[in-house]
Amino acid sequence: MNQKKDTQWFVEPFGGYTNDMINSSLSQGSVVSEDKIAEVFDRGGKKHDVYRVEYRIIQRLKDSKETDSRIRFRAFSREKNYGSVDEWKFVFKKKKSAIIRKGI
Repeated sequence: MNQKKDTQWFVEPFGGYTNDMINSSLSQGSVVSEDKIAEVFDRGGKKHDVYRVEYRIIQRLKDSKETDSRIRFRAFSREKNYGSVDEWKFVFKKKKSAIIRKGI
């Protein structure tokens, strides 16, 4: 029997700029839980103050981060609605720079 995973997503903003971006998403109803901020613990026992959000918000932050260095955050996920969270690692690919050949 194939069961669908129930993944919860969290974002921990660093700095006011990112926090403001998340708060603007809050006003648009993009936060899952009624509690805007939650306390979660990672596997090492470290506490994180996070927003519980839909994955699309994390994806939007990730996409924006590639062009705006002021966006700083850490994303977490966990299965079900209990237990510790795991940091979600993104692989940011750097754009290949174009080689400019000068004619002599």
